[in-house]
Amino acid sequence: RIGRMAHIFKDMVQIREAQLVQIAPGGIIVRIVKGPEYSAQDEKKLVAEMQNRLGADITLDFDYVDAIPRTAAGKLRFVISEIDDGKLTGLLSS
Repeated sequence: RIGRMAHIFKDMVQIREAQLVQIAPGGIIVRIVKGPEYSAQDEKKLVAEMQNRLGADITLDFDYVDAIPRTAAGKLRFVISEIDDGKLTGLLSS
């Protein structure tokens, strides 16, 4: 389950808004509202940063949108994970 990763976007000035959506383990949908100068190089940099933190096996699907929906309170949720919190059990013997 991914956590907060806003630091990845810190220097990405060509991205107006972003949202990470995790529907299944090992895969993330990256929703992006592009700035006017956004390029393929920006996407490459973002892929490298995310793989550096999440592993090279992570699957990233980019979804370029005009706007990212807000919550009922008008806030932007940066990370949406549809994976239930789990517990590691049975891995350690006492």
